[in-house]
This record gives sequence, structure tokens and C-alpha cells, in this order.
Amino acid sequence: YEIRLSLVGSEMCIRDRRLFIKINIIVCLISLSVNAQNMEHYEKALQSFYDDKPDETFIHLKNSLKESPDHLPSKLLLGKVYIQKNDPNAAIDVLNEAKNFGADPNLTSVILAQAYMRKGEYLKVLKLEVEKLNRTNRFDLILLHAAAYQRTEQPQKALEKFKEAIDIKPNDPKAIIGLAYYYMPVSYTHLRAHETK
Repeated sequence: YEIRLSLVGSEMCIRDRRLFIKINIIVCLISLSVNAQNMEHYEKALQSFYDDKPDETFIHLKNSLKESPDHLPSKLLLGKVYIQKNDPNAAIDVLNEAKNFGADPNLTSVILAQAYMRKGEYLKVLKLEVEKLNRTNRFDLILLHAAAYQRTEQPQKALEKFKEAIDIKPNDPKAIIGLAYYYMPVSYTHLRAHETK
């Protein structure tokens, strides 16, 4: 009788394992199906983004996020679309959400700084750290820091940032043009002063 019970118990254990395995397979297949649909929406969004169709991109991203609310690539691309649509508040919200989900600062910092610049929140731009960024993103964020310093009337700090950017990428036109614009008001004021003498 004891042997029979242990056999019945092990048959139930085997059935339970089989059922557990079947359920896991079904869940995995459903998950793969949802992920495939999500990737399809994201790929369409990416294509329409590069085709400069922000409204179409927006629809695909909303569909992607509806199916998978924590899909980081969709959140990051949505932040860029909000910048294109001149909606910095929405961009800031979605990018901060992406940061909270663990998005790499290389993918969020520059876009976030652009959104803060559009809102005139220059001190928030200056709080964004450049240390963990790759060379290109560090360069772009330093230029945004320079612009923020200019707008907060800190010309010496702006000049230091422009020089720092040029040290990173000496031949990049963005830094050279930024530095030229920095000197323009100074040169113009200097010329006007000499004209009045």
C-alpha cells in the first residue's frame, strides 16, 4: 500500500511537472508573440522617424508602448519625437521615466538637455553630468552646458565649456561656430565702442 501511494505520488508529481512545463511553454509563446508585435511597431516607428514622419512615428510608438509599457527603445525614441514636435514637457517626462527604468545616460542626457533648453530651464541642463558619457555625447552635452551658461549670463564659464568641447573634437564645426557666436557680441560691442570715439 505504501509503495502504491509513492507511485501515485510520483505520477502526480510527473503530471504536475508536465503541466508546469506546458504552461511555461504557452506563456513563452504568448510572450514571444507580444514581443514580435512590439518589435514590429518599434521597427515601423524607427523607419518613419528616419523618413521624417513624426506623426506616424508617434502612432507606432504609442502602439509599441501600449503592448509593452517598459520598452526602453520606444521611450527613448518617443523623447526624440517630442523634441521634434516641440513638446519639451512630454519629452522630459518620458526621458525621466526611461532613466528610472535604467536607461543608459548616453541615450538620455543630451535629449533631456535639449528639452530643458527649450523650456528655459538652464540650471537643470547644467546639473546633467558628463562624466559617464561617451566622447560624442560628452561633446554635445558640454556644448549645451556652454549655451546654458551664456543664457544665464555667465560668459566666462561658457567660454571654458566651448574650449573644453574643442579639446574633445577640435575640428567639429558645432564647437567652432558656437565659439564664434560667443565672440560675436563681444566683437560687435567692441566695434560699436570704437565707432563712438
